[in-house]
Amino acid sequence: MSAAGSAGSAVREPVSSGSLAALALRLTRAEVETLIVGVLAAASALLAGRVGAAPTGARPTDVALAGLLGAAVVAVGSRASPLALAVGAAVATVAGEGGALRAAGLVAVLGPPASP
Repeated sequence: MSAAGSAGSAVREPVSSGSLAALALRLTRAEVETLIVGVLAAASALLAGRVGAAPTGARPTDVALAGLLGAAVVAVGSRASPLALAVGAAVATVAGEGGALRAAGLVAVLGPPASP
């Protein structure tokens, strides 16, 4: 590492080995968290696009809207306070149609069941 890098400056040396492990060692905690949220948002967008929601009736628009909503939920949820997440889970529990959504909301509000 150069003298500037060891002094705590924001300038970083390029990763020479090209491995993912070497890159991970150079990332800060905030950068790793941002990367994880980005990956989860992308996965959520892809999965939400496959759900089959039809708010507009036009398949390409429906897929785009569902994908954007899926990514937005992850991005907003990653920055929300615990109280806001608990309120959202409570709303999902009360207003949810179907057992799976209500069960997920209850687990989010109450926490997972304790193992014996």
